[in-house]
Order: sequence, then C-alpha cells, then structure tokens
Amino acid sequence: MDRRSRFAYAQARLQARLGQHLDEPEWQRLEGITTLGHFLQRARATALRSWLFSISQQSDLHTIEQQLRHRLLDEIHSVARWQPRDWRPALSWLATLVELPVFLHLQQAVLPAPWLRLDPNYQHLAYEQQALRLQALAQTPFAPLLGKATETHELWPAWQQTWMKLWPVPAQTQAALEQLTPQLILLSGFRAQESRGKTGDPALQQQLHLQFRRQTHQPISSYLYLMLHALELDRLRHQLARLWFSKQQETAA
Repeated sequence: MDRRSRFAYAQARLQARLGQHLDEPEWQRLEGITTLGHFLQRARATALRSWLFSISQQSDLHTIEQQLRHRLLDEIHSVARWQPRDWRPALSWLATLVELPVFLHLQQAVLPAPWLRLDPNYQHLAYEQQALRLQALAQTPFAPLLGKATETHELWPAWQQTWMKLWPVPAQTQAALEQLTPQLILLSGFRAQESRGKTGDPALQQQLHLQFRRQTHQPISSYLYLMLHALELDRLRHQLARLWFSKQQETAA
C-alpha cells in the first residue's frame, strides 16, 4: 500500500475537522462580546460547542484551563488513532508536550498545587512526598524525561530525542519532521508564555494552513493540524480568561 492510501483515512478526518474551525469574522464577533455568560451562549452555537461542555459561568479559572487542556489531549489521542499503526506512538507522544509544565511542577515542587488533586488526569500523581511523586511519574509516559531539566525549554532535547526514536520513517520524511520541531512549542502548555494574550496570529495560521495543504497524505499533516487546533483552542482560552477576570472585577466592585 502506498503512502497516499495509508494516510487517506486520517487526511479525510483532518480536513473535515479543520473545516469546522471558525473563520476570522466569526472570531471577531465573539471577541466583541463583553460578558462571560453571553460569550458561552454564542460560542455554543458554533463549532466551539464541543470544547465547552464542562465550562459554565460558575467555572473557576483552574477548571477552564483543565477542561481546555483535556480537550487538546483528547484531540491528540483521536488523531493518533486515525494513523497507520506504526505512526500512532509518535503522535501520542505529543500529549506529553502539552503537559510539560505540569510534569515539571510534579517533579520539582515541595508540595503539589491543590488543583492537581482535583484533576482526574493528575490526582493519582499528586503525592505530598516528592519521592512518591517521582516513583509515580516513572510509571507514566514522562519516564524518559525524569531528571533531564528544571525548565520547560531545557526539556526540548530529551523530548525531541524520544520523539525521533518513535519515527518509522525514511530520511526524507525525518528531515521534514525535524524542520517542524521549533513550531511544536505551540503545543507546550498551548502557547509559549510570551505569546499569550494575543487574539490570534493570522500570519502563523496562514503559514500552517499553507504547509497543511502542501503536505496532504503525509505524516506531517497531522502535526500541522494539531498546531492549528492548538492555536484555535488557545484563542478560546484567552477569551474565556479575559471575560472571567472581568466578571471577578465586577463582582468585587
């Protein structure tokens, strides 16, 4: 079976999902809304509704962050399941990239943050004793990263080395994936800290869309799609956080 046939199913699903993303006029209409309740009502009438099932006006900021992070992790695992079997481990490894800040906190903190005990993804790791946390982390996909660094950006070499070992590809495709690596920071806690607060990045989105169209039926197309998905999810997160803080200020006043 040639590569085009192997990736045909995944490509069809990716294109369908990407077609559901909001266009710029839709985003601008949503970004003009000034209250959280109104925003949630309008957003649930769009393709964003599936990302908002567990978020309400009463949700705190940790819950909002938790639910959106879970949605991105769910999407990564869904995309991985669409791939040919030999490509699934490499796609699934992206989930650890999303969770790198949480991993570093669990590895280093004297005491874990209280919200971790309420998150079903992490509560089984949130031991008060650091030694027990490290033992638990050693039984997770994070095991190859234990003890490698103390800052997120310092983990890149270890993360990338593990990722590359999972590639079942010839040298030509390896080169294409290596060129993609710097852009994968989009998935690390969604966006790099310095980029948060922006309401979209049209130039980057255009670049990723162009690459996606050029890389159809290729392994790289799934990574490009997930980065576009992370950009959209991060834009939603920014709007929810903005309106949540506005609501807190109004309540305090």
